[in-house]
Amino acid sequence: MLREIVLYDVTAPDLGPVSGLPLESVQPAVNGPVHLEALSAHPTLRALKLASTSLVDLGPLLTVPHLHGLDLSEAQAPDLSVLADLSQLRYLAWRPDQWTSLGHHALPASLAGACLAGEPSLTAALAWASTLGIDTTGVWRHSGWLEPAPEAPR
Repeated sequence: MLREIVLYDVTAPDLGPVSGLPLESVQPAVNGPVHLEALSAHPTLRALKLASTSLVDLGPLLTVPHLHGLDLSEAQAPDLSVLADLSQLRYLAWRPDQWTSLGHHALPASLAGACLAGEPSLTAALAWASTLGIDTTGVWRHSGWLEPAPEAPR
């Protein structure tokens, strides 16, 4: 059974045929606009990873009953007011500038995991985590190699 579809370097894809497939994950990488209306009310879709050079209307995702994961880290920041209404959303991935643009918009109460995409500094990552209400005091950073302990003599 087909569970995931990945579209690379596509210009203005027609997602209509996807609406009839029992997919759990859709990952379109689009050069230009993408229209998500075909995913509206999709019965099995659980994850969407979108890469787009144009702004995307997330409104059609409000009717996707099992959409638990959304990765917009390679997409243009959408209308953020929609996020609060994605009541089933458990995971959201964004770039630092997208998280900053969140402003006064609320995140869904169901959100259990968040990703700060890219390669932010530790200071930036801690500042971001604190905006989500995460206690960042006492955070340790370790870098280096971990090696297995030598075997004990027998």
